[in-house]
Amino acid sequence: MDLNELITRAGGDYEQTLRRFAGNEAIMHRFALKFPQDPSFQEMAEGVARKDYSLVERAAHTMKGTAANLGFQALSDCNTALVLAVREGDYSSADSRFETVKGAYLELIGWIGALA
Repeated sequence: MDLNELITRAGGDYEQTLRRFAGNEAIMHRFALKFPQDPSFQEMAEGVARKDYSLVERAAHTMKGTAANLGFQALSDCNTALVLAVREGDYSSADSRFETVKGAYLELIGWIGALA
């Protein structure tokens, strides 16, 4: 899989994402490969397990921005919904939205693993 296919599968626009990286695909590729090392998902999972919704909000908000910058729009959108649920105090919805984030995240991590 190449970077264009990854970003397209992830719901993003390759050309728009490339512009955010000043046209430097090598740097964009490096950041995509580093995404799985970001601690936001683990922090979010810990927050859900402990019912620490302040941590959930912070981690989801961070992942939302990082994913959007990398062209992983579907994951960014899932995190947006999670952040909004927490901010509205709808914690049962937040828990189910976390499951959606988890599915999208794990799928994306698999695609990143296939990145050539």
